[in-house]
Amino acid sequence: MKITAITLSVLTAIFLIATPAFSSSTPKSKTSTEKVVQGTVLTSTDSNLVIRKGKSDWSLTYDSASQKPSALTVGTPVLVHYRDEKNKHIVTTVEVTDAKTNTSQPQAK
Repeated sequence: MKITAITLSVLTAIFLIATPAFSSSTPKSKTSTEKVVQGTVLTSTDSNLVIRKGKSDWSLTYDSASQKPSALTVGTPVLVHYRDEKNKHIVTTVEVTDAKTNTSQPQAK
């Protein structure tokens, strides 16, 4: 009887100590490193994306986990979610945006 109570107490203590460590570390690391940039597509290949934001050109790299539209054409306004890794901007997702919300470069008519 005493062994069961001690075992239960030890297991409860381990559970209470371990639970916050697992639940708090995962969400913080993902949200704190993700960044966003909005611009217009200059070039798009299977391995990288170059967009213009204002007067600056941004070069971003795709990896195997990157989510992107099937076709990105020059001049398409996009919102790019990315993370910085080893001095590179790694794309997480690319969203095509409405031209009216993109003020970085006017669309040609």
